[in-house]
Amino acid sequence: MDSHHPTHNSGQYEEGPAKKEPSNDVGLVNAAEHWQAWLRRYGGDYATDEERRDAYRDFKANLASLTEVFSADDDNHGNP
Repeated sequence: MDSHHPTHNSGQYEEGPAKKEPSNDVGLVNAAEHWQAWLRRYGGDYATDEERRDAYRDFKANLASLTEVFSADDDNHGNP
């Protein structure tokens, strides 16, 4: 094997289409769309609309807490 010519399966590397970078556009979803997406995914787990609303309120509170914790890490550049 020649160290100047790496091989991969057919002996040549293939270049695929450019990959898109991950997007952080989650914040662009409006509140109504977010509620509808949550409802489609988890709504069946609850018997009443009141239970669904309470669970969604808890979900948003938990999400806010997690976002705060992980954003703090970003602010500290990974240093505790």
